[in-house]
Amino acid sequence: MPLEKVRPANRTNPWKFSRPADLSILLFLIFGATLLAQDLPTPQSVPEAPNLLRLEGVDPETHVHYIRLLLSQPTSTDSAKTPPRLTFECLEKDGKPDFKWYVSFGGITDYRFLPPFHPTPGVPYHLSETDVDLKMSFVEGSSQWKPYVRSWTLLSTGELRYRNPGWHSPNLESLSLFMSILKSYHGLQISYAKPAKGDPEAVLFHTEPLLRELKKNAICEQ
Repeated sequence: MPLEKVRPANRTNPWKFSRPADLSILLFLIFGATLLAQDLPTPQSVPEAPNLLRLEGVDPETHVHYIRLLLSQPTSTDSAKTPPRLTFECLEKDGKPDFKWYVSFGGITDYRFLPPFHPTPGVPYHLSETDVDLKMSFVEGSSQWKPYVRSWTLLSTGELRYRNPGWHSPNLESLSLFMSILKSYHGLQISYAKPAKGDPEAVLFHTEPLLRELKKNAICEQ
């Protein structure tokens, strides 16, 4: 009889927080000084897509070639707050590709590439991460695909990253499934699965320009 993958039960973790706001002080103490000391890379605007930016580079420590495509919600010119953003990230190292999704609900100015963890004298061990359940709904006009509630990880930048399947993740679906849905349902709405007071509202991204740009980059083939 084949074994079924069982979602791991929640365990008490003294470093696990229920909401991103709970981590703000801790993340600043750990990462703040480093981030402030570095200059943000400059993304390139994508022609014919005013709300889409492209960031490409090679991480000097891990030698990962990355392309980040950042789709922002349209915002008024007088708004001082950074708008919500959906990011598709394509990676390649030693000829092996990888693909990741990120989302922010607004107010996040740091869009840098975060390389895979590697021990350093200051941080010898991988810190426990905070997981957040988000609901993804795929829409096209008046039609809607069934929603998915899946686990995402809160990062030091404030972004949330979809947890790709693996022994460390309760998610069973790879992003290739959701990419296939996006080919027919171009609207992607993301919200907190169980919103609490103070959590941001759902955001809707129209992904057509993002999907078109993906096709132009060899390491982003889906």
